[in-house]
Order: sequence, then C-alpha cells, then structure tokens
Amino acid sequence: MQNGYVDAVPVERVKEFQLKLQDWLQTRKENLLLGIGEKQQLDEGLEVQLRAALDEFKAVWQ
Repeated sequence: MQNGYVDAVPVERVKEFQLKLQDWLQTRKENLLLGIGEKQQLDEGLEVQLRAALDEFKAVWQ
C-alpha cells in the first residue's frame, strides 16, 4: 500500500485484492515467500523480486 500498488483499486475491492494477491503469491511465487521468511527482512534482491511479482499480479488482476 505504501508504494502505490493499490491506488487504482476501488476501496470496496481492496480486501478482495489483498486476498487474491496473497493466494497468488502462495501459489505462484512460493520461493519468494520462502526467501522472505528465511531472511525475515527484505534485502535489495528480495525487494526487486517482490516489486516484479506485484507488477505481474497487477497486470492479471481484474
């Protein structure tokens, strides 16, 4: 939210966006989530991967 990823999402659909993003990350970007879990922080590499994943999700989310 802090980086504008939900700015274009209507307020009434933010919860839906959040839930679908969570599911999408768990099913399609499991290695990214594992990396975040192992390091317990976002380093530069993980942040780049996360931004790319968020951009990819936004492109397919309806």
